[in-house]
Order: sequence, then structure tokens, then C-alpha cells
Amino acid sequence: MGGCVPSRERRASNSRVLLLLGLDGSGATTILYQMVLGRRLETIPTLGFNHEVIRYDGLEFELWDIGGLDKMRPLWRQYSREANGIIFVVDSADRSRFPKAAEELKKFFGDGGRRSFVLPDNPLLVFANKQDVNGAASVPEIEEVLDLSSLPVRSFKVVPCCGRTGASLGIGLDWMTAELQN
Repeated sequence: MGGCVPSRERRASNSRVLLLLGLDGSGATTILYQMVLGRRLETIPTLGFNHEVIRYDGLEFELWDIGGLDKMRPLWRQYSREANGIIFVVDSADRSRFPKAAEELKKFFGDGGRRSFVLPDNPLLVFANKQDVNGAASVPEIEEVLDLSSLPVRSFKVVPCCGRTGASLGIGLDWMTAELQN
């Protein structure tokens, strides 16, 4: 399945591939279309993937939103071979799913003796989504529960956001752009 993503050699020098991942219901697809269309779009659980291209601050981002349902998560790693960066979306208002989000993130990065396809020099952006909900987790809480400092990434950043309104998505994209231009 990873053959769907163009190889690094065939992409333009200003083009980058970003994977957009998250458990079902985290809001990853809502965030994708907020970035593409600049407005909220009613979504359903992603069965497969969504692929969109956006231009942002001099770069072209190929965004691959891979479904977050149980049966889709094993495919995340297959799409990571050509990724330049990873965006992981967590529902910061649903603490009951934090352990599962942490587990799936560790699996993605090769925890448990499995080799990772993710290159260790990739930056990881975590969108702490649904900050508009009372009681949403803070950035330090998300960093701790996901154990981000243990992941084999060049750098990471947690950005509190609201996918429904688009609030703070630009902050995350600014950070990712700067990381990918370094």
C-alpha cells in the first residue's frame, strides 16, 4: 500500500509528505479539511485514506490522512516510508482514550521489537484537538501521557487546537514548515 505515496526522488524540492494520523474520532479528517478548505466539513470515520495537497509558506504539503479505526491502524506504518513529517491528532477531551493513543503511537514508531519504517529525523507534530471542550487536557499532560520524549523523532511539538474552528492549526503548520526547512 505504501506504493501509493510518491518516492522522495520524484517529488519537487519544495514538496513534503505529511502523514495525518489519530484514533477514530480524534478529529484528524476534520483538521485535514479545515487546512484544505478553510472551513469545517462534516466527516465520517475514514475507511482507507484521504489525500490532499496544500501550499503553505513556500512548501507544498502532500497530506495523507490514514483512517484511525482499529482495522486501519496497522496500515499507518506502510504509509510512513516516504513521509517527511508526522502529524498525530489526539482528542484532548477524551482522557479514557489516552492510553490507547499512546499505545498506537508507540506501535507506529516500532515499539515491541518491530522495525519502524519511520525515519528518525522526522519531526512529530501533535495536535491536541478539541480544546473547545471543557476539561480538555493541557499540553504538559498530553506530552506526559503520550510519552513523547521516548519516541525516536528529531523533534516534537504539541499544539492545542480546535479542528472545528481551525484555531491554532497555523501555529502547528508554522512549526512543521520550519522543521522541514532546517
